[in-house]
Amino acid sequence: MATYGFYCGTQSTAQTTGAYANSTCNNFSWYDTEGSGYNKGPITIDAATVSTIPGSTVSSNTANGAPTGCGIVDQDGGSQVNVVASGHAFLLNGGNGWPHPASNVGAIDFDLWASNYNNDWGNFQATVGECADVGGTDQGRPGNQHTDAERYNILMPSGLSTGESSATKTGRRAIYRCAAGQLAATLAKVCPLPGAGFPPVTFGRILSNQNDTQAAVVWLAFGYGILQGTSPFCWTV
Repeated sequence: MATYGFYCGTQSTAQTTGAYANSTCNNFSWYDTEGSGYNKGPITIDAATVSTIPGSTVSSNTANGAPTGCGIVDQDGGSQVNVVASGHAFLLNGGNGWPHPASNVGAIDFDLWASNYNNDWGNFQATVGECADVGGTDQGRPGNQHTDAERYNILMPSGLSTGESSATKTGRRAIYRCAAGQLAATLAKVCPLPGAGFPPVTFGRILSNQNDTQAAVVWLAFGYGILQGTSPFCWTV
């Protein structure tokens, strides 16, 4: 099984060449400030028991088998595609501006990278700065990615809501960790609010009484990332 690691960052290059074209880098979602708005990732939601996005009451809310990011791009006729506040781009610079034309949230297949590029990171077409962790402990604040298969890693860009007070450092990866069975309760505490990184509540929502799969589907549908240890959870490439 492939070993994955998270990235968040900004880039000014296309999403169809180099590491992105051969599935080494896989975006859960990406945002283009120059026209296309939010875009779905090449990653597919894989949750056979969740056919529609939990809590959604609008049209085109298919979950299982749909691309990640579908909760913003597809629902309600695409009404939120160009609404910055409905997705992860809002977290960059506190929603007031962006350092590059595009931002992304994704996972790197390290094994495939080593095979294709011999660990030459010059092929990684994202400016991720230091890709710094925002620091802290398991659930209280974001920190390092955990490799234990009994724990979930939750990915979102750093922003004011994750404790990054410097606007120029927003957009880096922020990782929360939690135990199996606690995913919904943890996400309910750290997820963005509707209109501040999440789409309207009618598009779906995370509730603390959801099971792990239901909560993961909402998170993925809105373009954020999750791993179980270093492996995909409820998604596939």
